[in-house]
Amino acid sequence: CHEEGKDTKDARNAFVKRALDLGCTHLFMVDSDMDRGTGMSNDLLARLIDQEKDIIAPLFIRRSPPFDLLAFHYAPEMNGHKSISRQEAASQKTIEVDAVGFGAVLIETRVFKDMEPPYFAFQMINGVWTAEDINFCRKARRITLQRIGATADHAFLRMRAIASKETRSNGVSSRWTLT
Repeated sequence: CHEEGKDTKDARNAFVKRALDLGCTHLFMVDSDMDRGTGMSNDLLARLIDQEKDIIAPLFIRRSPPFDLLAFHYAPEMNGHKSISRQEAASQKTIEVDAVGFGAVLIETRVFKDMEPPYFAFQMINGVWTAEDINFCRKARRITLQRIGATADHAFLRMRAIASKETRSNGVSSRWTLT
């Protein structure tokens, strides 16, 4: 997701405006750091549309420790979001979640019609900055109760390769692969 001279949130907001102006039914965004050559097949968009969710993203893994999955459930005890477990991701094709990372995401444009711009913005919540993608999902769930999903049907392979390597976080060594 890149537009020259704009940061991510501004670029995303500009893309939404353009999609709405053009009368598009969906908006598909892929961040510039997602590697199309190793992780996205030509049928990814069709497979995401087939999921019939208002907001849907393929599962992918954070690029830095703790290498957690970027699909989240709201965690009231944290007053925030907690990454879904690898076990949950492996147990079903599509997981109903409260928020997803927007490394790649498909959004039905009608979701935006129920919201006020700016659609994407960073926000301070309980003393912690929350990214524009998670804030968007929070807003969509709160205002319009949209169906948000993450699909393991088509995870990004590049992110799998990173996660399958041995990692060290807080002195603990682990080795795992999302399958």
